[in-house]
Amino acid sequence: MATINVIEQIFNKIPNDLTELEKARFLYLESCKIFTFSTKFQNTDEVSFARMYTQKVDGNKLETTEVNCRMWSQVYSQLLDKANIKNTIVDNGHQHVKIYIDNEEWIADATYGNYTDFSRVKNNDRTSGFGYNLYQGGKKSFISMDEKYINKLDDVDKKLGYNNDQMEELMEFRNLLTNIKNGLFDINELSVEPIKDKLVFKLEYLFSHLGKLNCGYYEAKDFVFDLENYLFDNNEFKRLKAVELKRTNKDKSVDILQCIYTLGDNPNYYLLAPNLPIIKISESHLMNLAVRGYGLDEGKQINGISYPRNFKDGEISKIDKIKLYKDKILGNFAILNEYTKVR
Repeated sequence: MATINVIEQIFNKIPNDLTELEKARFLYLESCKIFTFSTKFQNTDEVSFARMYTQKVDGNKLETTEVNCRMWSQVYSQLLDKANIKNTIVDNGHQHVKIYIDNEEWIADATYGNYTDFSRVKNNDRTSGFGYNLYQGGKKSFISMDEKYINKLDDVDKKLGYNNDQMEELMEFRNLLTNIKNGLFDINELSVEPIKDKLVFKLEYLFSHLGKLNCGYYEAKDFVFDLENYLFDNNEFKRLKAVELKRTNKDKSVDILQCIYTLGDNPNYYLLAPNLPIIKISESHLMNLAVRGYGLDEGKQINGISYPRNFKDGEISKIDKIKLYKDKILGNFAILNEYTKVR
């Protein structure tokens, strides 16, 4: 299996004449661009799950760029070591890295929370997992910085070019979504036809604006949910649901898609997948995904659809393959071919 030298890949990009803090921040941002949060250990066997929490990784010889908190912390620490920046890995069940620069302690935690810095950096958003003097209050963890450290980090990002036009565009889009939510902007101005269902229109407007989601599954899902919070009020969220469709592969890795749907007499279904646009799908597409090995976790359901298969090994049986051709439904998979393949 070919390996990836992430250490060399990132180090070749380091600009000249950076301070230690600027180097640490640069290495942090670049690691967030490369890595995605792993889906490999979802509902898998105990041995694989235990290995996730004990395995040692070498950033010079990685077999994948899908990582968990421990894998990322190890590689980021190795990057800092190569840059001769003092650091330690902090392990409280969840791992992060503590950096020591000029008698200050800086925390780096790219994988904390539902909306991680993996998500933020890939989507040109402001980060929240790199800061000064973090982690207070028992089980709750958060970064706490006073104004002078926020300003210091802003200056570093400006020098590195991270405070860019794309970030400003995202801030402006969030403001627009907030104004739509609060009724300060008339959504009829966005449509050439009368809007029949405002919720559906707003949802599809958001999805069309986003276009291709250039990131992993969790990065895409969390980014979309973050923007939905700007756009929809509590009553609208009551009509919105999301459920994960999962398939376990032979190597025990897991493929995950998300079905976002609206409640009502005529539900609408949308499919979210990494590195692709969000598409509108039909009930038959959802049923066909089951034939491809996708299923729901126990206790989960999609309203209006009787899903015939539980989450299980995704290898397709000979009977299922014959059924695909017999029912002539391969044509119905055309819209899904980029999203999933029969294995």
